[in-house]
Amino acid sequence: MRANEVGNCIRNLYAELAPKRGIEAGVLMRDFFHHVELVRAIRQYAPGEARTLVVDIGSSFGVPARVIARDPRFKVIATESALVSGDSALTFIRETFPLVNVDNLEAQSLPFRDSSVDMVLFLAIIEHLVNSPKRVLTEIHRILKPQGILIVDTPNILELRKRLLLLLGKPTTQPIQFHYNAPLNFDHHREYTLDDLTKVVTWSGFEVVEAQILDTLSGLSITKRVAPRRRTTDAAPLAQMTQFDLGFHPGRLYDWAKLPFVVLLKLFPSLRDMLLVVGRKQ
Repeated sequence: MRANEVGNCIRNLYAELAPKRGIEAGVLMRDFFHHVELVRAIRQYAPGEARTLVVDIGSSFGVPARVIARDPRFKVIATESALVSGDSALTFIRETFPLVNVDNLEAQSLPFRDSSVDMVLFLAIIEHLVNSPKRVLTEIHRILKPQGILIVDTPNILELRKRLLLLLGKPTTQPIQFHYNAPLNFDHHREYTLDDLTKVVTWSGFEVVEAQILDTLSGLSITKRVAPRRRTTDAAPLAQMTQFDLGFHPGRLYDWAKLPFVVLLKLFPSLRDMLLVVGRKQ
């Protein structure tokens, strides 16, 4: 599948998946370049076997996994929790993948045999762990075959947008009304620098074969935004998130305002928004 085919596949998946979660596809579009890069990494580092077994931990929408699952070389198994993502998420995951329910990733063992999995996707999960990632990463190491691949990503705590928000006295976490009314804290408990992330992956028994900070936002344009203070607990937080599409649109003020920031991100990669680390089991 070529790069343009991957992009088309991802956009089609957004259009298919968004209504199942009661949101607009533009909410998912925020992750377009992020998902393109993840698919690239999966295909690049997949073992050269006839059949690659991939476990997608905390799959949720599972967009990268859904893209690679269209290639017969890959077999994907998803793990997810109804407590975290709800029954509707589990229903549409089961439409595509075998699903293993794991309600507490930090307390339960992963239900796979030792050295039985070729690749593990641990995408946008590590920041939600309440405690140290050591136990979970050790479990991932256990189930991977020798030379098996771990792909982990997470937001960059040092990204430019967060620095500016803090400078202006604004929070970088979810709106307080959702945190106050939530029975459990599903927001980020710990965010990482690239150095942090490479260290915990290395300490868990992996050789880091790729580590970079991605710019996944510069190529996007805002189509709809509701200010965080105006978001209401009467609707799901996800449904009220900012919506995006691709490209530069001269008629939108946002697209002009972001240009200086795009230059800064090119000059200073540490200010980009998303961390990606690929580890190989030693």
